[in-house]
Amino acid sequence: MTGETISHYRIIEKLGEGGMGVVYRAEDTRLGREVAIKVLPQHLCGDDEARRRFIQEARAASALDHPNICTIHEIDETGDGNIFMVMTLYDGRIVRELIAEGPLEAARAADIAAGVARGLERAHARGIVHRDIKPANIMVTRDGQVKIMDFGVAKLANAAAITVMGSSIGTAAYMSPEQAGCAPVDHRTDIWSLGVLLYEMLAGKRPFEGDYDQAVIYAIINTEPAPPSTFRKSVPADLDRVVVKAMAKSPAGRYQSAGEMRAALEACASSIAAGKSCGAGGGGTETCASGTAATRAAGGDTQAGAGGARPDGADRRRLPSIAVLPFRDMSPQQDQEYFCEGIAEELLNALVQIEGLRVAARTSSEQFKG
Repeated sequence: MTGETISHYRIIEKLGEGGMGVVYRAEDTRLGREVAIKVLPQHLCGDDEARRRFIQEARAASALDHPNICTIHEIDETGDGNIFMVMTLYDGRIVRELIAEGPLEAARAADIAAGVARGLERAHARGIVHRDIKPANIMVTRDGQVKIMDFGVAKLANAAAITVMGSSIGTAAYMSPEQAGCAPVDHRTDIWSLGVLLYEMLAGKRPFEGDYDQAVIYAIINTEPAPPSTFRKSVPADLDRVVVKAMAKSPAGRYQSAGEMRAALEACASSIAAGKSCGAGGGGTETCASGTAATRAAGGDTQAGAGGARPDGADRRRLPSIAVLPFRDMSPQQDQEYFCEGIAEELLNALVQIEGLRVAARTSSEQFKG
């Protein structure tokens, strides 16, 4: 298609292709800018399910205005039935290419995973489950921005099902056990896939491997992989724990939200950058070389905790830490647990935006509940 014009977009060159589309660099002749155009392959234009998935991808991504999610500008169809979507053209590399050059440094892997988690927070808040988080669908731009791409198999809240009953959808190596087993999935399947992605970035290899998809799926459902530090001694124990928790076989054993996992990853990244060790997300009390803190606050029908700090004996600098303790439902009906959890999550999300503040992962303070 190089040299052809679709609508008011002149195709410059082919950038890549996958099962659900061919991506081209193109010029928007009206606005005088370069964009990326994804075109549904010709042989799939007559496939109703393929068209529905293609349209669903555009709808899902375009509904999510977030720095860590690719931007969709429009979707259109040519006179001869070719359907295409127009996206922002990013200058960067997909994570699959980065891993091909070798395992990533722990700090960079944690930072990329945290960026994915931030994007998933927005998607999940809008009722969208990606279902295909993997290295080929994550891009890191030249300025370090992480972008989640390809919502082609996303599950949208209140949308009609587009999959065949009894079949799994996604990429086998990154499927959660429930996804691989064709069971119903929720946002926690993306938590699992992000754990697998983080594992691969740290270890340089996938946690579950096999010569064919069914062998991989068997391994996902029945085996426990060695932690990433088994293959790279430089991987901090904190990140090992994040990976292990994200990849718990039971959804109930994983991080219960992308925000919770993001907070744990950011705590790890902060610790690595400061040359310290800080427990993140493995349960139990979170202890940092710079100290721990907890104070109490109360308001309305709930109780909460937050904190201060003590100086670091190594460099005598103050690096504040804070923990949000679990809120307690003190209403007569005892039916506000979801509200208590929501307040804690909102506080965590706000606190992690503060520069120079270490925020304890929610799982680390759960032991204080009650």
